[in-house]
Formats: sequence, C-alpha cells, structure tokens
Amino acid sequence: MTAIDHAHKTATVRSAVGPAFSVGYDIVVVTAEAVTRQLAIPGVAEHAIGMKHVEEAVAIRDRLLTAFDQASALEPGPLRRRLLTVTFVGGGFSGVEGFGELLSLATALQKSYPELSPDELNFHLVEARDRILPEVSDRPGRWVVRSLEKRGARVHLNVHHSLGTIATLGIGRGIFQYRGLVIKGFPAWLMHRGYHVLAVPTWERKIRVLAVWCTAALFGRDIVSLASVQHPRDAFLANDELTSAPPGVPVNA
Repeated sequence: MTAIDHAHKTATVRSAVGPAFSVGYDIVVVTAEAVTRQLAIPGVAEHAIGMKHVEEAVAIRDRLLTAFDQASALEPGPLRRRLLTVTFVGGGFSGVEGFGELLSLATALQKSYPELSPDELNFHLVEARDRILPEVSDRPGRWVVRSLEKRGARVHLNVHHSLGTIATLGIGRGIFQYRGLVIKGFPAWLMHRGYHVLAVPTWERKIRVLAVWCTAALFGRDIVSLASVQHPRDAFLANDELTSAPPGVPVNA
C-alpha cells in the first residue's frame, strides 16, 4: 500500500508486477509489521525456520514428516534421537502455538510409526525470561507449562542471559549497559565496533571493515552520494543516444 485517501476511502496498492490500482475500504487498519528475530543464539541464523509466513509453517511440517520417515528406517541411537528432536526458541504466542501444534502432530504421527518409541521424542521450548506467554497473567502461563510437560515436552526458562545492551550514537559516541555498569562515549563506541567486527566472517573482511571504520573516525564520513547506483542503465542509455546521433552532428567523446 502506497497511499490512503480518507476522503474517498480508497487505498492505492502497488503489486510486485503491473501498475498500481485503487482498493475501496470501510475501515483501514495500519500496523507495524512483525519481524522474526534471529537472536544471538548459536545455530539459529544457520538452521532455524521462522514462524511468520505460510511457507515457513509448511516447511516446518514437512521437515517433521521427513524426520519421522528417516528415523523409522534407523536403528535406535543418537542419529534417530537427533531426527526426533525439535527446539522452539521464544515463548510468545507464536512460539507456544507453533510448538503446541507441532507436538500434537508428532503425537498423532506415532500411531503410524509403531517402531518409534514416545520416549525418543524430544520437544524443547526455550524462553530467555522466567515465564512464557507474557501477554497473559502468571497463573495461566504456569498452566500452559504444566500442560506441555504432561505431553512429554520440556520448557526451559531463564536460559540464552543478556550480555548487556550497546548502541552507537554517531562516530566516537556510544553507550553500553550491563546491569548496573554503564559505559558512555568513546570507550562504548569502541566496544560496539569491536563486537561487530568479531561477528564479520573471515579475517579478510574483518580487516576491510575495520579499515573503513578507522578511516571514517580519522577523516570523517564519506559524503559521496551513491544514488546513481539505483539506476545503473542511465549512463548506458545516455551514451547510446550520443553514439547513435545522425551523420553531421558532432559527438563529444
């Protein structure tokens, strides 16, 4: 949606292809889009699947079905238990609902795979805080935990502890806090840059990124606009118009 006309109760919509078009409405609701966080948990960025789109839900379902097929062809052991291990990170509504539904699917699948023991299923729900479902009160949240555990799941609370919060406020300025410890100014900025350069893959890229940051700190920001990269064919088309000028018209190289 690119525009809203309240006077005429129409919204302008532009799809991925084709021209923009108008859609009438009685009530329009504008909300912020949800974002799937990767979190600073080893393995999440490399292997996890989100719970935001239908495609992700289908992929999770298919992965569980495939895991049951593969596990049923193996002898009991570590590899089979690994295939039957599921971990959900995040105890909000999306995490709990997805976890409960997948646990229910796994329980139903066991009827079709008698060679697999219920004890081989390992379902883990991981939450960094001391409770799940923060939108509800403590008592219903505890009931949900007990209900999941009765079905064979394990709920882990107070686990993946904050290492602190850090942010930059411009070149040479930052702030860091860990519990009661607060660091401000240039030392916090160095901590922020150091933390992020360590996360950059390969030493070559670490050095390249660090060199750019150091250059900016010494000589100031790069003030050259890169707007032209948004239209990379403009220069090519302009050159084509010049070289295709009619005979007798001078062309400057």
